[in-house]
Amino acid sequence: GLGDQMGQSFLAQWPKMKPLLDAANHAVLGHGFEPVKAERFHQLYEIVVKLTGVSDMSLPKFPTLNL
Repeated sequence: GLGDQMGQSFLAQWPKMKPLLDAANHAVLGHGFEPVKAERFHQLYEIVVKLTGVSDMSLPKFPTLNL
C-alpha cells in the first residue's frame, strides 16, 4: 500500500519506469514488434535492483554458451 516503504519507493520511481515498461510491452516478447534497446533494458534493470534492494552480486549468473 501507499503507507508501505516499498510502495512509496515504487511510486517515486514510477515516472522513470513507465516509459521503460511501455517499451517492453511494445517489444516482440510483449505485445508488439519493436525490439527493446539494450540501454532501456539496463535502465529498467538498475531501477528494479535499486527499488528492491537486491544486490547485483546475489543474482544468479547464467552460463554463456559459446558456439
